[in-house]
Formats: sequence, structure tokens, C-alpha cells
Amino acid sequence: MANLLRQRTLAKLFGDGLTGAAAAAAFGWFIDQARDAARKDPERLDVSQLRPGETYLVTTRPAMNRAERRLDQQASKLSARVERDARPSRAARRTARRLAKGQRRLDSATPGSRRAAKRQVRVDVLGSRVNRQVALTQRQRRRADQSDDISRQRAELRDRSIESARKKARPPRSRRFT
Repeated sequence: MANLLRQRTLAKLFGDGLTGAAAAAAFGWFIDQARDAARKDPERLDVSQLRPGETYLVTTRPAMNRAERRLDQQASKLSARVERDARPSRAARRTARRLAKGQRRLDSATPGSRRAAKRQVRVDVLGSRVNRQVALTQRQRRRADQSDDISRQRAELRDRSIESARKKARPPRSRRFT
């Protein structure tokens, strides 16, 4: 009934043509998005089989404060940057492919022959080149260390907020299942 009423109202407002249909679709989409945003579906945290006499304690974590949100944002930016830095470059991937090809060719050569010795030298050179190309620079190592420090600080703040939530005089949020 509500859909029919909405369609008729939109048809009168925007007309019956293509523009009216597009406006009705956009309006319907907007309403669906607002409804989904407002809907609070229950979230399943755990499924446990409890025996008689066992207890299950659920402690809810307080909302993040400004410092935690700031550290969370910094950590996400730094971790994205560290991941981007850790990806091998095109040259490193090309050299790694050459190294793999050289190792296959070395395996097919007769051990102890001159051909095997030449191929071994090539594999050694390519291996050292790949190691140089993949090695992290000082700036990349510094970023990784910063990311670790921020993650540690964020964990400390989270632990402190959970501890402060436990210290408050609240009724216990546990149920005894029998």
C-alpha cells in the first residue's frame, strides 16, 4: 500500500514519463539505503556449547575516544603505505622471473660442466640483484617501525579503556545457562 501511494505521489510530482520513472527509482533507492543504515540487526559473536554450571561472560568495549580514533586513522594510513612499499617493483619482478628461468636452466645442465658453472654464476648474480631490489630502504623500515609503534600505542589505549569499563560499578552482564 505504501509503495503504491509513493508511486502515485511521485508520478504526480515528476510525471509519468522516463524522468518520473528515474526519479521514483532514485527516491526508492534513497529510502532503501536510509532504512538499511537505520536497521540494527543482531550480530552473532559466538556459538558455544555450555554445560550446566558453566558461565559465559561478555564484556562490551566502550566506544573509541578521540585519541584512539586518531591513532586508528594513522595506523591505517601507515599500514597501507607499508604494504605499498613492500610490493616488489616491476624491475624486481622481471629480475625474479629471469632468476627462476636461470635456475631451471641450471637444473637441466650437467653438474660439474662448464655450462653449469656459467649458469651458476648467472644465477648468483641475478639472486644478489633480486635481493638488492627487494630490500627495504631506510625510509621504508622507519615507516614499518612507526606502524608498529602506533599499533602498540593503540593496543595500550584499548586495554586502558577496557580496564576503565570494568572498574565502573555496573551490573554483571553474564548469564548462566543450564
